[in-house]
Amino acid sequence: MKSNKEIWNEALDQLVPFTELRPYTGLGDSSVERKIRNFTFPQPVRTSSGKRSFRLKDLKEWQKDPSSYSSKSE
Repeated sequence: MKSNKEIWNEALDQLVPFTELRPYTGLGDSSVERKIRNFTFPQPVRTSSGKRSFRLKDLKEWQKDPSSYSSKSE
């Protein structure tokens, strides 16, 4: 049986399609696109179908402090 922590970590590894971001962000598509280009939003992951998705754990991290978020590598 999995622990609550293991279940939570698996949930955070889920991918959220670009088309389903609004409930997580409250932002429109063009605002998200601009933030991706400016590295102020999590960077998308290309799925096997070629569509863009986002890691739920990255979105949760962004939600903590959207105004200070940076996806650039240090």
